[in-house]
Amino acid sequence: MCLRILASNQQVAELGKEYSSDAAEPLESFIKSTHQTVLKGCISQKVVRKRILTMAMSSGSNEKLIGVGDIHGSLGIWNFDQRKTGGSGIYQFSANYVSVRCLHFSPKSNQQLYMGGYDGRFQVANLEQLVFETCLIDNESRLIACFNFQDACGNMVICGTTDGDIIMKDARSSKANADVYDVHDRVVKSVSFHPLKPQYFATAGNDTHIKVWDARKLSQNGKLKPITFASHAKTVNSAFFFTIEGK
Repeated sequence: MCLRILASNQQVAELGKEYSSDAAEPLESFIKSTHQTVLKGCISQKVVRKRILTMAMSSGSNEKLIGVGDIHGSLGIWNFDQRKTGGSGIYQFSANYVSVRCLHFSPKSNQQLYMGGYDGRFQVANLEQLVFETCLIDNESRLIACFNFQDACGNMVICGTTDGDIIMKDARSSKANADVYDVHDRVVKSVSFHPLKPQYFATAGNDTHIKVWDARKLSQNGKLKPITFASHAKTVNSAFFFTIEGK
């Protein structure tokens, strides 16, 4: 819902560049009508009690589920389709001892929701049985700030931590073993895999850098070298490959 507004505003901004100063009134009228059109389709719903830090939406043609994590470690699930039958469709759980920082539905099933938080745990919730199935990572010294799956199979996941590390983990295994690599000087803010060549992934960090890596060439011996990197003047909150072509 918020994404629709953001996308529309961005399109309006791009259109605005093409207008001359003589077209100021028509452009203002267009922007006003666009905002009114989008807002009419919005539905608001309180899903968790405290400030929201992360959201995830299910994919596919089954139930439309929205997962929400807040600053106090609560997980909220909104079954968007249940509003049609008169129910609220809101379910709340205590997921973490502290804040829930990142959420993703499993690429294979909308009934599995993965989450990471500032208590160092990376776990999966079974929404069908309404239980937390497995804690895949439990390490208080490495607080999880973000994560992403390598491909549509959802077998491999990379978590970014607050101290600049990434953790590579087989999501099918509950064993504690995982590979850790130092890739940024500060918090890793996002991880994104190339959609066509998932051996490549990009990381963005609080150290103002975006880096692209080859997962096949990561080594725990010596200093890691990215394939390429770019620097910005300030923190890079996210960097993602284009979902279709990977550009």
